[in-house]
Amino acid sequence: MDRQKSMSDIMKNLYLFSNFVKGNSKLNINDINTKAENFYRDLLNLLFEYELKNEIFKTQNSKAVDLIDDINGIAVKVTLGNSIEKISEIVTKFMEEKLYENYDLKIVVIGNKRTLKLNKVKRSNYTFHMRNNILDNHFFNNVIMNKSNSELESILELIDRELSGIIGDLNKEE
Repeated sequence: MDRQKSMSDIMKNLYLFSNFVKGNSKLNINDINTKAENFYRDLLNLLFEYELKNEIFKTQNSKAVDLIDDINGIAVKVTLGNSIEKISEIVTKFMEEKLYENYDLKIVVIGNKRTLKLNKVKRSNYTFHMRNNILDNHFFNNVIMNKSNSELESILELIDRELSGIIGDLNKEE
């Protein structure tokens, strides 16, 4: 396994997928959003040994989060929005639903987060620290760089399985 090529293929696919999701969103084609939630659920589970699921909150109509891990106490919102207003809106909904009582919030920004002037969003007795809790392509790149060859293979398998029909099969030699 060529480690550098594997990392390059992973990052290329993450960037292509994020651009595909953004493009579809601009065209108001939103069925890709569920695919994005499922992909990032599986990627986070693989990278951090989380046990995120999305069925739980779909039935409870949570507007604050898309994914939940009851074992590790993690709640995740997957979004295209990377403005301070969007982040604040997510944190406010998270607070309103009192999810902070049982979960730490992570926000996956599809693509890259903006450089935000604020380091945190504070709502009554909950503070959301942006530096550690907003996950974007740059964040994933840094995490993936430190993974073993076998973990890189697992990530490539996930991408092949979940994204090849969407963004093409970039991992195969021509």
